[in-house]
Amino acid sequence: MLTMLSGTAAAQDDPVITADPASVSEEGEADITVSGENFTPGNSLFLLPCVAPDGDANAINGQQDCDIADLTAVTVGDDGTFTADVTYDIVECFAIAAGDAAQTEAAAVTILVDGAAGACGTDGGGSDTTEEAPATTEGPGGEDPLPETGVGTNLMIAGALFLLGAGYFSTRAGGRLGER
Repeated sequence: MLTMLSGTAAAQDDPVITADPASVSEEGEADITVSGENFTPGNSLFLLPCVAPDGDANAINGQQDCDIADLTAVTVGDDGTFTADVTYDIVECFAIAAGDAAQTEAAAVTILVDGAAGACGTDGGGSDTTEEAPATTEGPGGEDPLPETGVGTNLMIAGALFLLGAGYFSTRAGGRLGER
């Protein structure tokens, strides 16, 4: 099954999410705009607040590192994109994961805390900006930087999202059946 999913992902651009702001000046509650692209049009996704081990979105285990009780449902537009405004309590190594219940698409992004002392923070050295560019990896030949999409973590996040989605839709369907 893993081979089948990875073959599908290679045939198209991988889903990517970004957060605005990409960093905050201190830990605490923050309003974040999450945007995604390269998702399947019309697909239902869930956004989850997570803590990325050592600040690495690729290392997130959805069931262990994410607050699966605090999901936000979004629907992908006809162009494969979405935008959602969320409010989260930002801590060091904070990340946001997005994925669908069918476990076919997922991506994650970290949000840095300026001046944080740990492996996830910046150096704290007098930066007068609160936004930083998203993490990138050089493309072929050292050109065209590509965003880190958390491809290695996608299936773990998608598994957690699938369980949440199944419970969410079961609860909604159960309520409708009781009304009949």
